[in-house]
Amino acid sequence: MDFDMVQLLHQRELPEIVRWWMDLGLVDKLGFDELVLFTKAMQRWDLGAMDELPEYMKICYMALYNTTNEIAYRILKQHGWSIVEQLKRAWIDILEAFIAEAKWFNCGYIPKLKEYLSNGVTSAGSFMAFVHSFFLLGHGLNKETIS
Repeated sequence: MDFDMVQLLHQRELPEIVRWWMDLGLVDKLGFDELVLFTKAMQRWDLGAMDELPEYMKICYMALYNTTNEIAYRILKQHGWSIVEQLKRAWIDILEAFIAEAKWFNCGYIPKLKEYLSNGVTSAGSFMAFVHSFFLLGHGLNKETIS
């Protein structure tokens, strides 16, 4: 494929993506304060934390909480290891990375490359995917690898 053709395609698609994003209205509906509220609830990691969330966030909280605990239970049954803390930590880390990026955006702050990349390793979700894949595959699970 010709580079110029690909570039033209990207230039045509970008306004469509921007329009789609703006039509979603998430920036207006889900503010920074709500992200902080959701992250604090996830850091507590108990169902009582849901009481502090607006109704529309409770669904997301329950989905994340239940799915993570179901995965941990599956690993416990298959391999005898409790990994709730590791999965919980991975979710909290990614939410905190999202907060860092939201703060930068909110304040108009442009991070240095090193700072951006350091946070981006987590916010990109690759570590999250690796942690879940590692435990779900189950190869090499032992006390050292779980810690």
